[in-house]
Order: sequence, then C-alpha cells, then structure tokens
Amino acid sequence: MKIRKATKKDYKEITKLRVEFEKYQDKLWKGKDRKLNNVFEKTKANFLQLLEKEVLRHLKSKDSAYFVAEVDAEMIGFLSLSIKKSSHILHLERFGRLHYAFIKKQYRGKGIFTQLMKEAKKWFKKRGINYWTLSVSAKNEKIHNLYKKLGFIDKETEMIGKLK
Repeated sequence: MKIRKATKKDYKEITKLRVEFEKYQDKLWKGKDRKLNNVFEKTKANFLQLLEKEVLRHLKSKDSAYFVAEVDAEMIGFLSLSIKKSSHILHLERFGRLHYAFIKKQYRGKGIFTQLMKEAKKWFKKRGINYWTLSVSAKNEKIHNLYKKLGFIDKETEMIGKLK
C-alpha cells in the first residue's frame, strides 16, 4: 500500500471515489428520516462536473491537499483537507479542516485511514497548524468513534430541520 499527496493528474480518479463517498453517505440517510430525504438527493444533472471542479480547485490551491491511498496502482481511498482562516469565535488565526475521507469497502479495517490521517497531520504541522476540525455524520457511529480514538473530541452537534 502506498500513501501519497495527490496531483492535478489524479482528479478523475479522486472524483470517482468522491461519487462512491456520496453514495455511501446517501445510504446512511436513506429511509432513516423520510422528512429530510429530499435534502440529501443529488438533483443537479451536472453533479459529476461540480465534483470535478471542486476536486481540481482543491488540488490547485496551496492551502488544500488530497492524500490518496493506492494498492497495486489502484486508488482505494483519499482524504481532502485545507487550511482555513479562523473566525474570532475559535480564537485561532488559522486551523486545519478535514473535508472528506473515504476508503473503498473491501479495504476498510486495515489501517489505511489511520495512515492517511498521519500524512494529513504531517502536512498541517509543516504549515504551522496546531488544530484541525471535521464534521462527521451522526448516522456513522463507527467512523465517529474512530475519530475519537485519533484524538478528536465532540465540540458541537450540527442539526438540520425542514421549515413547515
């Protein structure tokens, strides 16, 4: 297994994994709260193009990065991260943000995610970042617990509701 920082040439493969990530997220929510299912639907016809643009934008930015995991030259997972300027509320000038993380199902539970997180941590540290944040789906208890094992703590709960 190989972990490396992604390049612009990787955007199509990363986008394919982002699509798998979105499908995985959809499964977490489908049917569990029918009132909100429409919020999570991908209604835009150009959804793939929008993902490609987002991935490319992050790959081109000096304050963003993707790290990818490969097995036999096949991309099997990724992390997306960036450096953010803080609001006055956090009392930090800058902090790291983990946006997306995904490992193909057949490769989960093998320590790949932890290796990706180590690379992300090194990348942030090199840039003088001492704190990082992330959001995790309330429906994904397994990954939530893994983040806790990696030293993250619950800060707040973000909720969504439909106005009637």
